Amino acid sequence: MTIWQDPKGEIEVKKSSIYRDIGFYIIAALFTIGIAIRSKIEIWSSACLLVIYIGLVATVLIQDKMESKEKKEGNSLEDAESKPIEQPIVEPKEEKPKSEALCIFFIS
Repeated sequence: MTIWQDPKGEIEVKKSSIYRDIGFYIIAALFTIGIAIRSKIEIWSSACLLVIYIGLVATVLIQDKMESKEKKEGNSLEDAESKPIEQPIVEPKEEKPKSEALCIFFIS
């Protein structure tokens, strides 16, 4: 699953999904700009756009299968990053006010 909502109500998106989507979007946009510059839509250009889309779908399926396999094995890097690191609770030391000496000086 790429997008989910945690109990706090925040929506989390995996970085790998964003990079994948942006990469395919840039490729498709550049190809579409090239078609617009030529002012012709031919069968090969539409076939290339279809191949780009099929490549995106295949990448999503492969990536999803790899992530589910990693979760079964427990080796997912993103799972490790999402888990909070437990740090020991250290109580701060009580510091004595530094102005005690000055108070005694002014009193005597």
